[in-house]
Amino acid sequence: MNAGPFSERVYGDLRDLVTSRETQPGARLDPSVIAKQLNSSTTPVREALNRLVGERIVETRTSTGYHLPLIDEPALKDLIGWSNDILSLALRRITSSLAPAAELPGPSSNYPDRIAATFAAIVKASRHVEYIPAIAQANARLHAVRLGEHESFDDLDDELSVLEKAICNDQVREVRKLVQSYHRRRQKAAAELLRRRYRAG
Repeated sequence: MNAGPFSERVYGDLRDLVTSRETQPGARLDPSVIAKQLNSSTTPVREALNRLVGERIVETRTSTGYHLPLIDEPALKDLIGWSNDILSLALRRITSSLAPAAELPGPSSNYPDRIAATFAAIVKASRHVEYIPAIAQANARLHAVRLGEHESFDDLDDELSVLEKAICNDQVREVRKLVQSYHRRRQKAAAELLRRRYRAG
C-alpha cells in the first residue's frame, strides 16, 4: 500500500469527522477509537491529528490527549471576524479579474462547501500565498457552525447567489460590501449559532 495516498485519505476522513456536527466541541479524540472508525492503524491517525493540531482544528491537552477545541461566543465572533479580515485584505490586492465563474461551485454544492469555495476563489484571485491557507483554515474551523446556519437564516441560497453574481461581474466594491455584511450578520447571531452547534450531534 502506498503510504502517501492512504495517509491523505485518513487525514481527509478525520478532518471531515471533526468538522462535522457529529463531533461536539470539547470531545476527546481517541486515536485508537478513530482508527477503528476509519479502518486504519493508529499511526496515520496520530499523524493526521498532529496535522490538524497545526491547523488549529484540533488541540492537545497534557493529561488527556487530543480534543476538539471548546468555543464560546467571543471566540466565535473573533473567528468570524478573522474570516472577514482575510477576505478584506485579499480584496484590496485584486487588480485584475476577481474570479473566473468556473471556480465557483454553484448551487448544486452543499452550503458550507459552497461558501468555503466562494471565499477561497476570492482569496485565490489576490495571488497572496499566505491568505490562501489562512482562509482554508478559517473555513474548516467554521464548517460545523455553517452546517447549522439554515436553522437560523432562511435566505442562505439567495445571499450567496448575490455574492457569486457580484464576483462573476468583477464588482470588487460590491463584493467587499457583501462580504462585510455576511460576516456582520453572523457575528450578531453568534450566540444562536453557537447554541445550535452545541445542541447538534
